Amino acid sequence: MKVVTMRVLRRVFSTLFLVIVFSTLPTVPLAHASPAPPVFDATVLSDSVLVTLNLQVSQNLTGLEPSFSLPSYNGTLTGANSTSLASLVQTAIDGKVPQATVKDLSLRLASTSLTGSAQFQWFNVSLQFRLTGVQTSQGGLEQVNMAWKSFNVPQNVTVGSVEVNNIGAVYLYSVANQIAQLERGAGTGGLVTYGNIVNFFRVSTADLASRTARINLFNFTQLLSPVDTWQQTYDFSSNAETWSFDLNQILGLMITITPKEPQATPSTNGVIYSIQAAVSAPARSWAQGDMINAVFNDNSENLMLGIIVSGLLVAATGFTIDRRLSKKSFRRKPRA
Repeated sequence: MKVVTMRVLRRVFSTLFLVIVFSTLPTVPLAHASPAPPVFDATVLSDSVLVTLNLQVSQNLTGLEPSFSLPSYNGTLTGANSTSLASLVQTAIDGKVPQATVKDLSLRLASTSLTGSAQFQWFNVSLQFRLTGVQTSQGGLEQVNMAWKSFNVPQNVTVGSVEVNNIGAVYLYSVANQIAQLERGAGTGGLVTYGNIVNFFRVSTADLASRTARINLFNFTQLLSPVDTWQQTYDFSSNAETWSFDLNQILGLMITITPKEPQATPSTNGVIYSIQAAVSAPARSWAQGDMINAVFNDNSENLMLGIIVSGLLVAATGFTIDRRLSKKSFRRKPRA
């Protein structure tokens, strides 16, 4: 009888161990490395969504057209100075999710001067705000509507006297015209060939300036695909589910020049940037289309505690039964 009891206890503890392990495992693949911070970063909080946009524009177009450079300037928009921009962002998001409200918006521009013999320059724009009105409570969950993520602000946005959104029309249109004239002058019989790419599309010399003028940084229409189609991972460091999307496209203006010689190496100049996006929510949240079902009261720790306590009670009961059976066996008289 003692052997039977010990077998039962072993099975109980084995079952409890498996339940504990599987109840705490993440439901998605683990993130094995920390990727670079995304350009578009949205973190789902209990009362809002924190949105951080970090657009990093690099330019070496000066190497092709020495008269060109982007403004070198550092500045911010916060508080009362950011109300106009907040209104523009609000209008853009209203077209996606009318109930959404933009709050606590701030913007920072950090643009470097030309450096090095390559005439390289950074033009970095950071925008942050909180978004409320996109969450509804249902069945103990917070359902968060992320359909606003593909918003586009077409208007001019300035910090000081520097345009930070419509850089195509304000800064690149003129130089694109100059490059188009250079390409026309080279003709088909020139020593080099030109390739023009604007926002990942090849364009002709005739369309170069007009297409370049359309470049605006606060354009996230490329993020239209639903969140549940993005790559989902679990991050132990932040205890969060994350959905990631990489556009895998070079945006902006890019000019490639290839000499008409055997095995010639092409050179590339441009004003370019890219977009990667990430949406994060608490562990055990899941996505359905553009809706995030966020779990803020995760009871996994309470579940583990309950399982452990139950296991101890089962063990104590088994131990008591085993002792009683042992005493009965000890007192039993031997057969004659």
